[in-house]
Amino acid sequence: MITRRTVYIFVSRLRPLTKDAEVVDAVKQINADMAESDIQCNRLKPRYEHLYCSFHVAITVDAEKFQSALAMFMSPESWPLGTLVKKYFRPKDDRRQ
Repeated sequence: MITRRTVYIFVSRLRPLTKDAEVVDAVKQINADMAESDIQCNRLKPRYEHLYCSFHVAITVDAEKFQSALAMFMSPESWPLGTLVKKYFRPKDDRRQ
């Protein structure tokens, strides 16, 4: 049995009209082995919607590949120039989920 873990990342400073599918495609470009079912992408509401957009991305990987996947997806070189990538932490007062 294969154990799976999820890498949670926050991706921001993307073009305001960026679609979820474009972020999923970017994740698949970073790691070609990813299946679309292993990637969940949720658009977040940014403070200045006309300037940029942000996403919460959850990527499911094999547990033994977790550390290397985390390093790969957190690397600024993996994303378009100017993109901000950080670990995602759910807000403590988030009652929506």
